[in-house]
Amino acid sequence: MRLKLSSYLEQLVEYCWLMVAIALPITFNPWGSCLFELPKSLVLTTLAALLIACFLLHPVLIGRSRFPDPILFWTTLGYSLSAVAATVLATSLQDSLVGTFGRQQGLLTVLSYLVLMWGTAIYLRDMDQVRRILKTLVWTSAPLCIFGLMQSVGFNPFDWVTDSNSTVMATLGRSNFFGAYLVLLPLTLVLLATAKHRWPLGGLLVVQFICLVLTRNAWPESVEYVNGVNTDILGPEMTISQTKCNRLIVHRCHSQKL
Repeated sequence: MRLKLSSYLEQLVEYCWLMVAIALPITFNPWGSCLFELPKSLVLTTLAALLIACFLLHPVLIGRSRFPDPILFWTTLGYSLSAVAATVLATSLQDSLVGTFGRQQGLLTVLSYLVLMWGTAIYLRDMDQVRRILKTLVWTSAPLCIFGLMQSVGFNPFDWVTDSNSTVMATLGRSNFFGAYLVLLPLTLVLLATAKHRWPLGGLLVVQFICLVLTRNAWPESVEYVNGVNTDILGPEMTISQTKCNRLIVHRCHSQKL
């Protein structure tokens, strides 16, 4: 009985990280004043809370706890403690805890990313799980790319207004966010190379590339994503100062080329 419950619990953990990959890019609130960040943050923190409940129930069911690699454990623990200390000592406790209204990138969001990373580090065990993650990440981009193509020809049913150079933003709020998300093209290539029926993935790859080009001003952000700066899906969020520093480096590189 305990083994069955433990198996169900592990399946629930996998469903949680798959739901993160599906729900975060797609979720938005067309009736709210904060269309994108707030609903995405709520989904993330809710699934993170469910993962924490699974972590706590697992030792009760099987009699022992699971921990990631010691280096990963102490690194994430140190990062978490420093984030908590920064929040406690911040001049604006509320903004540091939950983030600003427009971005929601506070302590709760940062810790949710860490919980998600821990869940994958502890419970990701075999290649079948890896394939499911890859397929979920890649195919979730399909409706976003279709919506992005519709936006590129002027289809805007929600009357969204943006200050970016491109209106192609899908449900991610800005074209540079959409462009950064679309740098999962290598994942599509990996699935394409191993697929039996390649034409669906080949068509998706073409659509992804077209949308990436249409975002235009997302190229600097995309370079940051490739270099491991943007870890929106599977890793902890960067600090604002790190983001500005890396954007400055990209800007300088472009200036030298010009």
